[in-house]
Formats: sequence, C-alpha cells, structure tokens
Amino acid sequence: MKLTIIGIILTLGLFLVGCGAKAEETKAPLGDAAQAFTEGGDLKAFVTGDWCIVDPDAGVMKSRYYTIKGDGTFECGGNNGEWKSTGTWQVTGTNVALRYETMKGKSWEDYRAEYKKDEEGGGQVSVQRALFYDGLYKEMEGLTQLWVDTDKKHLTFSDPNAPVIQPGEGEIPNIEALMSRNTKLERTGPAKS
Repeated sequence: MKLTIIGIILTLGLFLVGCGAKAEETKAPLGDAAQAFTEGGDLKAFVTGDWCIVDPDAGVMKSRYYTIKGDGTFECGGNNGEWKSTGTWQVTGTNVALRYETMKGKSWEDYRAEYKKDEEGGGQVSVQRALFYDGLYKEMEGLTQLWVDTDKKHLTFSDPNAPVIQPGEGEIPNIEALMSRNTKLERTGPAKS
C-alpha cells in the first residue's frame, strides 16, 4: 500500500514539475519579451505558435506545452514526451475553442478505454497509470476555451471578463471552472544559451 501511494505521489510530482520543453527543441518562456495582442488584431495569428502552461499554484511549467498551428490543429504534451495529445481549434468570436481528439496516437476515447481496461487487471502500474490519466483527462476537459488575458501577452483558459463569485455569494462554482481559473499559456521561443 505504501509503495502504491509513493508511486502515485512520484507520478503526480513528475506531472506537476516541469524541467524542459519538447525534446527536439529547447524552448523557454518569453515572459515580458512576448509580443502583446493589439485590440482589433488577428486573434488567429496571435494564438499560433508555441506556448507553455502557467499554473496558478506550480508557476511556469516548461514541460507542459501547446503548439497551436495555423492550419487549425494543435498538439499538447508533457512530462518530456510521456504523453501527447492532438486536436483542432477555431476562433469563435473573442475566444478560441479547443477540441482534443487524440491521446498518445489513439483516439481520445480509445486511449481512455485502453487504460481503463488495463486498470481492471489491478496491477500497480496499471492503477497508477489510470490515476494519472484520469486526472489529466479531467484537467484537459476543463481546458477547452482560450481568451487573450488582460495583460495581452498570455492566453487564459478562463474568460477574463466573467464575473468572479466572491465567498458568501451563495453560488458554488463547479470544479472544472475552478481548475481552469487562472491557468494560462505563456508564449515560448528559442532558449538563449
């Protein structure tokens, strides 16, 4: 039992701690050097490129990347190649809609069915893998809309103009809304030596 818990913690730790971008290229967050979006500008052109996740708790996660391509497709991945997902995107007014279609080279649902079936076997590695991918799928299913952030340099997975519910106002936001709140993408570029 202790080994299972330790394995889960190590797996999640690797998931949350970034130590490099896509293996074939060295990218680094651009920070303040990133180009800003101009009001009335071309949103499609602005979002196209390489981005890394900025988590409100973990900070910049260079190993979690999104590559948004001008042809309406994207790929994202993490853990230095452990997983990769692809999908399509389109501009829908002032935001971008993402649709995840594959995971690890298989259709989104086929891969989920595969790891769930392996989990039924009950092996420690299969259970750890299922816990990891259950969490990843849940996270990604909450990361399906992008807006230009108020700083005009980041993309955000939550509408920056949406009203913020204050404690005690009676409404409890759903978990997906909480997970996407303040998760952002930061543009990356070639790392400087």
